Amino acid sequence: MNTIEILSQYVAFVRSIMGSENRGTYPVLGAYGAEFFIELASGPLLSREILMTFLVEFDDIELDIEDSQKAISNKTEIYLKLPDSAHLIALLGLLEKAFNSKTTILHPLDSKGNYFLGWSQAASSASEKSF
Repeated sequence: MNTIEILSQYVAFVRSIMGSENRGTYPVLGAYGAEFFIELASGPLLSREILMTFLVEFDDIELDIEDSQKAISNKTEIYLKLPDSAHLIALLGLLEKAFNSKTTILHPLDSKGNYFLGWSQAASSASEKSF
C-alpha cells in the first residue's frame, strides 16, 4: 500500500470516529517553531472548538490507529509521522475532502510560542495596495 492510500484510510478512520458530529468541521494548520500541527475545529476561528489536534513529525510514515483511538478517548494530542511536507499537504487536502471544507492557516509562532518579531507590521504592509 502506498503512502497516499495509507493517508486516505487514516482520514476515513478520523471521519468515522467523529461520527455525525462533523458538521462545520475544518482543518487548521499551525506551526510552533519547527513543529507543525493540524487541528480539526468547528465554529468561528477565534472562538473555535478544537475537536482533535495532530502533532506532525517528519520521518517514515506512522499513523497508528490504536494509538489514535486512545488519544481521542483521552482527549489528548495525536502524534503522526509523515515522510515530508508534501505528505502534510496531501493530508490537509484529504481532510478538506472528507469534511467538505477549506484549511485555515494560523499565524506563525516562534519556538517560544510568540509572534515573530515584526509580524503585525509585515501583515499590514502585505495587505496594503502599493504599486
